[in-house]
Amino acid sequence: MKQQQMSCRDVELLYRQRAVFDCEHSWKWLGEAERWEHLAQKETASRFKKIGPMATGPNTVNGDLRGKQNTLGRVHNRPAQVT
Repeated sequence: MKQQQMSCRDVELLYRQRAVFDCEHSWKWLGEAERWEHLAQKETASRFKKIGPMATGPNTVNGDLRGKQNTLGRVHNRPAQVT
């Protein structure tokens, strides 16, 4: 049986939901949620460090990529054709 991986944001949400239903210990669950929120932010930041914030989207530091192919052969944001 294959286990599903949960993202940091998913775990954060579970703790926030638990805090709503367990009011007596909500402080504990909200603390856990904040910890997972911090981990999610670090994970997101590390992704940007690897690829760089300007390496995505149609107007990168390398110029406008619309209509050009990336290294995987996919076309970036090709505008819709009007007929």
